[in-house]
Amino acid sequence: MGFGSYSPSYGGGPNWPMIAALAVIPIAVITAAIIGLSAYLSTERIDTATYCFSRADQHQVAFFADASFTRSSSAAQWRDYETALMRAYDEAPPNARISIFTTTRDAASSFLPPVGSQCRPPETVLELAQIGAPSQTPQYLARQAQEAREAYRTMVEHVLGALRDDELRALESPILASLQAISRSEFFDGEQRTLWFLTDGLEASETALFGQVRNSAPPYEIFASQPRWEAVRPDSLTGTHVNLLLVESTTLPGPGLEFITHAELRAFWSTLFIENGADSVELTRLRHGAE
Repeated sequence: MGFGSYSPSYGGGPNWPMIAALAVIPIAVITAAIIGLSAYLSTERIDTATYCFSRADQHQVAFFADASFTRSSSAAQWRDYETALMRAYDEAPPNARISIFTTTRDAASSFLPPVGSQCRPPETVLELAQIGAPSQTPQYLARQAQEAREAYRTMVEHVLGALRDDELRALESPILASLQAISRSEFFDGEQRTLWFLTDGLEASETALFGQVRNSAPPYEIFASQPRWEAVRPDSLTGTHVNLLLVESTTLPGPGLEFITHAELRAFWSTLFIENGADSVELTRLRHGAE
């Protein structure tokens, strides 16, 4: 063999098959890591701040708490307010978003943004499957459900505290404008909706002074034919179930409210919701002292 020639059998030569095999190992590891990361990123995850899965068909729940009358509320009525706020959460379907709106002075706005908003996450494997979300263990779901409910209760306590605060109590009662704002809110734009509406029904704004002025609160059919209605007409409430919680703390007619009765208020608001597209209205009277 001549000088400088190469023999494949010589032990010092490169082992190309082994080199190629070793080169494949890091490539395979990197590829597996990329695939794993891609799968992780593509897996749908709940928003840990709001407990929501993003869904186009998400059920929307709005809770409106009128802040103009709460000074005269009894202890029993305050318990009712808290119970209603918690029922709005507990009775919501899985992954429904619950948003709370009030007219306290720190929250009052022409657009009426919610003072708080979060979802009720799926609490069982069955509820998780109902919305088509990735599977989790029952233990994980139970822990998450407890955390979410505690977060919502904290929000409710904040809302009730604001409603009790005389410095935040609304000086007017723009109930009609508030309903219009909620009907247009991005937090209430789903096809399936539930509206909890807690109020004494006594509109007191530039639109009307129910009970304070004669003929200010005619039957809804007459009111809706008047020019003032066009300024506060809500968007369609189609697809909405309404829980109307009418607070009756004072005797009507009464001092300063000589031109209205509780029966007239019940008829007005129930008719208003139905005539503006609500699928159903469930009326609950929160009385405790009213005649």
